[in-house]
This record gives sequence, structure tokens and C-alpha cells, in this order.
Amino acid sequence: MSGTIAECYLPALASMEAGEPRLLLSRAHLEAGERYPGTDVSTRALCDHLASAPLNDVLRKQLHVAISRWDIAPPDDAWTTGTRMRSAERRALTYTRLGIVDEPSAIALFDDLFPLQSETTVVISDVFVPWYFGERRGKHAFYWPAYAKLLDRRGWSPDAVSGLDEATGRVIERLSDPLSIEARQAKGLVVGYVQSGKTANFTGVVAKAVDA
Repeated sequence: MSGTIAECYLPALASMEAGEPRLLLSRAHLEAGERYPGTDVSTRALCDHLASAPLNDVLRKQLHVAISRWDIAPPDDAWTTGTRMRSAERRALTYTRLGIVDEPSAIALFDDLFPLQSETTVVISDVFVPWYFGERRGKHAFYWPAYAKLLDRRGWSPDAVSGLDEATGRVIERLSDPLSIEARQAKGLVVGYVQSGKTANFTGVVAKAVDA
């Protein structure tokens, strides 16, 4: 049964991979109706699966990745309604859009398994022309998603990948808009301890820059 739960919920999550959170249960029901008629894919069944699943369970990891990505979505994305990144208000909005707001036990489990991370990467410069937001962030995404999946296979936690996603996005938005007719030079310096993720950071920046 647990394998069937994953096979119904994973495609539901994949449909939101490059976008905003939407009703998760209804999408899982669509998958179940087409592939496993009569299967219980209720929120309770999902929670039962997650509560007993090991740390590396694929559904647990993908749900963690998705929630972490929505936690750090820029406030100018329309669906966020201006809620701050990594805030309790943002997480509550995500739960509402996923359709679990009326399930206190589900919310408690999600908060326990996918705790809200408050640490952010410091980026010194705040003077730049905004361009890397909304549709521009995901419209041609190819190398960054591939790199994120590679990091996952190398054992990076969803929170670490999410943190790298946020840090590299804050660097990219400070570069010149590649569609602008005006040329502008931008220089930067990655500072960190040995083995702190500097190489992963600028590799992620390169991946997102190519995508953009």
C-alpha cells in the first residue's frame, strides 16, 4: 500500500515542480483514479506513510524539497501574496494551498518532519535592477534542476539544497538581465570556510545563469 501512496503523490508533486503549491489531495486522487482505482490516498493515508517512512524515502524527500522551495519563493511571486520568505505566514499559506489546513494532525506532522529553516545566506549588495523573478526564474530551467537532483543523489539534505537554491538565486538576481540591451559588468566574491559549500555555490550560479 505504501508504494501505491508514493506512486500517486509523486506525480502530483511533480506537476508543481516549477510552480506554486496547489491542492495536493485532488491531484493524488486523479493519479489514483487512473492507475489504482479504489486506493486510499487520503491525507490520513499520506500521513501514515510519512510517519513510518525512513529519512531517505523518496516521497518524504520530494515533499521536503517542494515545501522548502516554497518557503524561499520570492515575495513578488503572485501566489505568495507578499508573505516573507521563511516565515510562519508563508508556511501557513503553503499548507492552505496544498489543502491540509483543516487537518491539524497533518500540519503537526509536516512541521515536525519539515521544520521551517530561519537561516539565510548573507549577500552584501542590495543595489541592483530586479529582473529574476516570477516566470523568468523557471521558464527555461534545465541545468539548475539537474544539478539539484545530482546534489540529492550525492546525499545533500532537502534543507541544504533549498538553502543553496536561495543563495544562488540572490546572486543571479544581482547580475545583469541577459535580455537587456545595456551591458553592465558585475563582480562578486564567494566567502566561506573550507568545505562550506563555496564550489557548490558558484556551480549553482553557473547552472542558473545558463538557464537564464
